[in-house]
Amino acid sequence: MGDGVGRPTRAAPSGGGAGAPDSRYTPAMRHLSLAVLLLAVGCYPNSYKKGDDEPLFDAGDDTDAPFDDTDPDTAADTATDTDADTDTDTDPGPCRVRSSPSTVNFGVAEVGHSVSAYVVLTNSGLLPCTITGVELEESNDLALIQSFPSGLVLENGDEARMTLTYGPLEPGMLVDTLHVYSDDATRPDLSIGVTGSCEG
Repeated sequence: MGDGVGRPTRAAPSGGGAGAPDSRYTPAMRHLSLAVLLLAVGCYPNSYKKGDDEPLFDAGDDTDAPFDDTDPDTAADTATDTDADTDTDTDPGPCRVRSSPSTVNFGVAEVGHSVSAYVVLTNSGLLPCTITGVELEESNDLALIQSFPSGLVLENGDEARMTLTYGPLEPGMLVDTLHVYSDDATRPDLSIGVTGSCEG
């Protein structure tokens, strides 16, 4: 058909009137299609990735971990000092005199009645120990029976036993100390507390 001036006219799209939209892609639709295509092949601008053998990030890299600036030499010195402070009671050492029990408690006694307790000395060291003396500090109500002579040598693991007897003459409290002298360099005067009481 002509438009009256000799130029052909374009046929209207089927199924619509004069106002029907053009069936071709609009610019926006073309852009959307291009974005979908780029995303499908892994080239979308926001999908940057490293090489195939290099992850985007290292999951094991803790960027929040505090920086440790400890000097290795200082740490080694600290560990050495800690070991040096080990309790000498548990250190075998060359000569170690220990008592069992470490303290004596007679409990409650009566006037005119006596109560006895045993104290065992042991050498837990590696070398022999010499017991140079044993004495009570101040009580008249205590009697010490020493079953070994002064100068006794205790080899490793050897024992020596003493007997303490509490015979109160009047009501009161007992507070005394038994001293054991030896050539134990860490504890030359082993002090053993002795307590008790008496009711009339």
